[in-house]
Amino acid sequence: MHGTDRSNLHQRQANAIACIDAITGRAADLGIECSFHPNSPAGSVFRIKEDYLVLLDSLDSRIVGFAPDAGHIAKGGMDAIEIFNTYRSLIKHIHFKDITTSGGWAAMGAGIIDFPRIVTMMRDTRL
Repeated sequence: MHGTDRSNLHQRQANAIACIDAITGRAADLGIECSFHPNSPAGSVFRIKEDYLVLLDSLDSRIVGFAPDAGHIAKGGMDAIEIFNTYRSLIKHIHFKDITTSGGWAAMGAGIIDFPRIVTMMRDTRL
């Protein structure tokens, strides 16, 4: 069970970003491409829109991409289409997970995420 502690959030976010950049920097030196996948437990330091702004405006995009998860985005109270569109240039990998209107996980296609729209947008905006 994940905790709900979001105390010292800004410091914890800065620490996480520093670790992500350090690890992905070492990987990049070895020719390994990396992406970061935020999740949505109540205690996650990158859970809601404000957290994503901090994360995605701070990561070194030369060495780390974004691996959005549609279900975790929705569980964090965000619009998956908006996040995918806003950060399209950073996306290197996608994790599809569906969610119900009440916030429970659902089989892909049985929830509220518009996967065909995401796939079309990604295909139409190849970078």
